[in-house]
Amino acid sequence: MIHEVESARKMTEPKCRCSLVSERQRIVAELDASQAEVDALKRLQAESRRGLHPALDALLPAVLDRAFNGEL
Repeated sequence: MIHEVESARKMTEPKCRCSLVSERQRIVAELDASQAEVDALKRLQAESRRGLHPALDALLPAVLDRAFNGEL
């Protein structure tokens, strides 16, 4: 039984751990870069929303007026 456990352990252990570590580090770096891009896009989206609200709020009465007068 112990021999079987040792054989199973050898089969599941990677042959070269260094390549797996470097691959993990590469993946983590890619994910970090992607997350940084997502964060930057979220900031830009929030900034653009803040910039549009006053303009949209100023247009709303005119749009509603036209809508109620059947001009749209």
